[in-house]
Amino acid sequence: MLISRLILELLGSPSEEELGLLSEKAKLYLRQPPYHGPQSFFVVFPNVPYSAIELIKKMLMFDPRQRISVEDVFDHQYLREMRHH
Repeated sequence: MLISRLILELLGSPSEEELGLLSEKAKLYLRQPPYHGPQSFFVVFPNVPYSAIELIKKMLMFDPRQRISVEDVFDHQYLREMRHH
């Protein structure tokens, strides 16, 4: 449970819309206080490139329909940059 709370502290609590696809048990757990607003990844990870943070945020979307696809991950700017180093 501690890990999930740490994740919520970073990403912020999901909206009701984002909870839509989850089981009732998961919804009850995620609705428990305290509510967390999202933290700035740029503050938490100040030395990480912008394109890497952008990719991570797209991969960590609560709603799987909004998450970046595997194909798009491999085509993302950050991974393209890494291939050329």
